[in-house]
Amino acid sequence: MTASNTYQEVYEVLSLMDKLTVMKIPEELIKLIKENRDTSFETKIDKKDIFNPENISKEAVDMLCWLDYKYCMNENKKKEIDTIRKDLFNKAEEEKKKKYNPNDLFINRTIDPVNKIEIESTKEELSLVEIKEKGFIQRIINKIMRFFKKD
Repeated sequence: MTASNTYQEVYEVLSLMDKLTVMKIPEELIKLIKENRDTSFETKIDKKDIFNPENISKEAVDMLCWLDYKYCMNENKKKEIDTIRKDLFNKAEEEKKKKYNPNDLFINRTIDPVNKIEIESTKEELSLVEIKEKGFIQRIINKIMRFFKKD
């Protein structure tokens, strides 16, 4: 749920924008923003520096970006933004795959303090445990011993 203060900030910014741009946004949406805003909330929006983080909330900026993307941008600009988003998503996925690669789980990574590079070292330790197969007679003796120990 979006706070009424955010709606007030969005309404304030929309009132400062060009009328032709604002007219691209559906009337129902503008009406919704207008009805849900808190008119008693005093915004700190500066006309010269609208998107300064000190003057406007992140939620309001997000909402304005969404409105711009959804209703005001041309198709070329949308495609450009979509490719940037896909590239960022793919880059993040590749980093996750590299970081959480199951083949590299047992590699010890240390950072060389002089060269500031990552050093990978694999340490394979195998320990052999001798498992002796008990003979048939030994198993029978153990069962008999357990039977008498229960009482």
